[in-house]
Amino acid sequence: MRIALLAATMIWASGCTFAQGGEDTDIAPSSADAGTVSPAADAGSGGAPTPATSAPADTGSTAQQQDTGSAAQQADTSPPPQPAPSSGTIDAARVACVDGINQYRATLKLPPYAGWSDADTCADGQAKADSIANQAHSAFGQCGESAQNECPGWPGPPDQMIGSCLQMMWAEGPGQPFSAHGHYINMSSTSYSVVSCGFYQTASGSWWAAQDFR
Repeated sequence: MRIALLAATMIWASGCTFAQGGEDTDIAPSSADAGTVSPAADAGSGGAPTPATSAPADTGSTAQQQDTGSAAQQADTSPPPQPAPSSGTIDAARVACVDGINQYRATLKLPPYAGWSDADTCADGQAKADSIANQAHSAFGQCGESAQNECPGWPGPPDQMIGSCLQMMWAEGPGQPFSAHGHYINMSSTSYSVVSCGFYQTASGSWWAAQDFR
């Protein structure tokens, strides 16, 4: 049965959001959480991969608003719009997204998610719609997914930011309830078999990235 559209929530630029089974939670991580936590400490098994990408440039403070200056951005508080990336950059980001999730799953000896490439264009559209609405999961369910994680308003490029976003999500687990550990639960679920990774760049240059699970 198609999952209903979720309620509106506040979006933080340096955070991540997730949706599943009627729950929608926004997370505003502290600087200690942003791209610095090794998943091995939380995943319950050794050898967890640490993404090679660096922490986002604008995650040095708590709950930074989208596209505003911060201590990490004092050199350029009004960045000009960035040029549209090549399709190869987004293609590389999709590969990094699926591979990154599966590397974390492998630490728990879970089967990999297959890339849900047929939904990639749709997931791109969801990321765009959410950025326009400034609301994560505003388009949730439109691609036939059962769960969704989202990285709203991150600095690019997309094939570099996705690793730090996934790392932050995985560092939430393991544990319950879903409201506190939803990113990790979606990434480590045995209820889904495929994942699609969508990306959209705003006019100001920030990126929204949606991961759809089914």
